[in-house]
Amino acid sequence: GVGLIQPTSASMIIDCFDSETAHHMMGFQSAIVGLGATMYSSTMAAIMKYDWHYAYMAYFYALGIFIIGLIGIPSFCNYLGKEEPTQKKEETIVVKKLPRAAYIGLASQLFFMLGYGCINTCLSLAGAEIGIDSITAAQINSWGGMASLFGGLVFGLACKFIGIKKIGPLALLITIAGAIVIGLNTSVSMWYVGITIGKVGFCWWMPYVNFMVNDGTDSTNSAKANSMGFFGNAIGSFCFGYLFSFLGQNLLKLSYHQSFFYGSAMMFISFIIVVAFQAK
Repeated sequence: GVGLIQPTSASMIIDCFDSETAHHMMGFQSAIVGLGATMYSSTMAAIMKYDWHYAYMAYFYALGIFIIGLIGIPSFCNYLGKEEPTQKKEETIVVKKLPRAAYIGLASQLFFMLGYGCINTCLSLAGAEIGIDSITAAQINSWGGMASLFGGLVFGLACKFIGIKKIGPLALLITIAGAIVIGLNTSVSMWYVGITIGKVGFCWWMPYVNFMVNDGTDSTNSAKANSMGFFGNAIGSFCFGYLFSFLGQNLLKLSYHQSFFYGSAMMFISFIIVVAFQAK
């Protein structure tokens, strides 16, 4: 379900709003994703204290999404991407190919998530290694959601001053810096600093990729282009644990705390891909 909602919501923003408004809207979307992650983890943790079966109440969130979409999305959106039937049989519909940017977006998202998994997966495990208890690690992670909210809200403003093409590489460098701060320090306060930096970078990177994969699309193929970026996101998130276990722990003998350096190296590959593509 998430795999359908995220690309569709991003392509609707691209198709229905002009560039400057779309920048703000995509930033808001990224901000709400961060806020939603914080709300989800907090409410589910509180509910599961009574009984883990209550975690299935998360489906009520899906019901809310359904109602908001049913009532709030205007009916004209039903016709986005639809092809009108033609009177003449000899007329053929030319299927527009996806731009190269869509495939570059897939590759850059894949390597980004192969690195960003250090924050999503290893934060609590690294905390246990250096003496930070699981509750504090969860609080740091929750604070990251609020940092994402802030980053998403200022995304449109940042695009106005920096430019959409420059904000992508900058977002990667910011995220890498946040991971390095966490990897270099063992104090709780510095972890708060690192997670704040990293989450702001993440909240700038995600909307940038949505614009990147749509460079040269229209309403007939924008959803497919967006799905390329989210596909790279999903595959990278899934493979991080296996790849880090094989390369990081077995070959390089890295600890969970050192996984943040491993993650930074993977995200830097994504930085090279984006910069090389923009240079061409």
